[in-house]
Amino acid sequence: MSVQILNRYTLAVLYTSECADLIGANLSDVNLSDASLSGANLRGANLRGANLSGADLSGANLRYADLIGADLRYADLSGADCLTAYGDLLRLRGADLSDADLSGADLRGANLRGADLSGADLSGANLRYADLSGADCLTAYGDLLRIAGSRHALIAVDEDNVSIGCLRHSLAWWCEHYAAVGSRESYTAQQIEEYRMHLEYAAQWLAFRKASKT
Repeated sequence: MSVQILNRYTLAVLYTSECADLIGANLSDVNLSDASLSGANLRGANLRGANLSGADLSGANLRYADLIGADLRYADLSGADCLTAYGDLLRLRGADLSDADLSGADLRGANLRGADLSGADLSGANLRYADLSGADCLTAYGDLLRIAGSRHALIAVDEDNVSIGCLRHSLAWWCEHYAAVGSRESYTAQQIEEYRMHLEYAAQWLAFRKASKT
C-alpha cells in the first residue's frame, strides 16, 4: 500500500511513498509546493530543506519533525500540532515562514532561532518557551511585542521569554544584565540607555497584557 501527496489545487501527484503512512518519512529537499497535507501524520518526518511553500499543513501532526531550512512561505499551519512529547523541541531553526498562517498553532518550545516570520500570522499561536532569538518577525501578526531597536530587535513573548538579537533570557535577567551585555556587544552608552527604555516598555506591555486577560 502506498501513500501519495497531491497538489492541493491541481491534484497532481507530487510524491509517492511505498510505505503505508508518512510517519518518519524522508522528505528532505523534496518539492512539495502547494501540497495537500491537511491533517497528515508527519510525526518524525525529515522535511529538512523541503519546499513546502503554499502547502496546506492545517491540523497536521508535526511532532519530532525536522523542518530545518524548509521553505514554508504562505504555508497554512493553522491548528498544526508542533509540540513534541517529553519536552523535546520542534526544529524550525532557520525555516522560511514568511507569510505563513500559524494562527492557533501549538508552537510551545519550538526552536525558531533565525526563522523568517515576516508577515506570518501568529494570532492565537501558543509560543510559550518558543525560541525566537534572531528571528525576523517585525511584521508578523500575533500576541507578542516587537521593537526594532537601533542595533538588534527585541521580541517579548512573555516574562520568561524575551529576545534581543540572538540572545534569549527572562525579562528579569535582561533588566539586571542589559548594561553588561550591551557593553560586551560594543553598544554605545546611548544605545544601552535606549535598550533600558525598551525593556522598561516591554515590562509595562507584558504587565498590561497579563492584567487584561484576568
